[in-house]
Amino acid sequence: MRVDPVLWAAVLAAGEGKRMGYVKMLRPIAGKAMLLWTLEAVVAGGVHESSLVVVVGYKGEEVADLVSSAFPKATIAANPDYRREMFSSIKVAAECAPPATPLLLALGDQPAVNPKTIERLISEAACEKVVQPVYEGKAHHPLILPPHIVDAVKSSPVYGTLRELLPPLSERHLVAVDDQGVALDVDTEEDLKRAESILAARARP
Repeated sequence: MRVDPVLWAAVLAAGEGKRMGYVKMLRPIAGKAMLLWTLEAVVAGGVHESSLVVVVGYKGEEVADLVSSAFPKATIAANPDYRREMFSSIKVAAECAPPATPLLLALGDQPAVNPKTIERLISEAACEKVVQPVYEGKAHHPLILPPHIVDAVKSSPVYGTLRELLPPLSERHLVAVDDQGVALDVDTEEDLKRAESILAARARP
């Protein structure tokens, strides 16, 4: 299903995954690389593959090969400053987005996000506010940046932070979701097992 308004999406996949000791984005979960689960959720949720940007950094060629084989129309954007904080990758993603276009930001290490959550967020993007999911009272990723925030990211220094540019929660468009995947960043082996459990449960008829 494709939903309006037209927007671009960026999946951030540049980190080193130091806490897990390997190329985290390539780590298999339920028989598939972690990053592929995230990308498939974003596309299934309504993002055109040709409007998808994947920001790579650590082991960038390996990650890019994985992405290109599964999503040949996606844009691969390399972050030369990937050892910095995540904002450096967000800047790379923002530079790829066309003018006046909302940008969905998804984290490559959130493989258990439900595609229905992506679809719901996109359906709210016309509000011109930051659109963010809320699970059990807390705001999480992925989130959608309206065009004026994307422009602010582009003009900010690489050592900045997204938090500095976001309005307070009271001024964002918060969307309550029943999706524990938005609250799960895979950083440990325990996280990995939780993600596998969520994905397995979702696959059951």
